[in-house]
Amino acid sequence: MTTPPPGYGQQPHDSVPQHGAGTPAPAGYGQQVPAGYGQPVPAGYGQQAPAQYGQPAPVGQGGHAQIDLTVQGSFMTRSFIAPTVWVNGHVLKSEYGSRLVPVPAGPVRVDVQCSWMRTYGQASLSFTAGPGQTVPVFYASPMHQFTTGNIGHTKQTHKGMALMWSIFGFVIAMGLLSIVLAVVSG
Repeated sequence: MTTPPPGYGQQPHDSVPQHGAGTPAPAGYGQQVPAGYGQPVPAGYGQQAPAQYGQPAPVGQGGHAQIDLTVQGSFMTRSFIAPTVWVNGHVLKSEYGSRLVPVPAGPVRVDVQCSWMRTYGQASLSFTAGPGQTVPVFYASPMHQFTTGNIGHTKQTHKGMALMWSIFGFVIAMGLLSIVLAVVSG
C-alpha cells in the first residue's frame, strides 16, 4: 500500500471556503485512519449539516462581503412566482425587490431562473468580492418564456419587449381592420 502525498485530504489554501469552514475541525479530521471491524462510526461523520432554507453558507475566515441583490419587477408587473436565486450553490428565498446577501470574500457565482410551465429566464454572473465590499447585482426577467434573463452590476432591461409590442400591434391592427371592413361593406 502506498502512502498519500503530504497534504492529501486537505483543501488547497486558495480555494473558496466551504460550508462550515469557519468552525474548527475535530482532531484527526481529514486524515485517513484505518477503521477496525466493529468500531462505531462517530455521529454525523461524512455528513454536512443542512443549511437553513433561504440562508447562504456561513462566512469563512477569509473575510466577508455582501451582494446587494435586486430582482427587478413585482408580482403585479412580472410573474406571480418570483425567480429562484442561487448564490454559490445555495438557494435563496424567492422575492422581488432589493436585499443584502452575505457571502464569503472571494469568487461568487449568482444563478437565477424563472419557472412557470417551463424553466426560462436563466442568467448567471460570476465575480470576485473583496472583504468588506458590497457588490450590486441586478436581475431582470424576460417578458415571455422563450428567452433568457439579464443579469449584471447595473440596472437591466427586460428582454422580449419587441415580441410583446409586435403581438399587441397585431391585435390592434386586426381590430382596426375588422372595423374598416365593417364600415366599407356596410
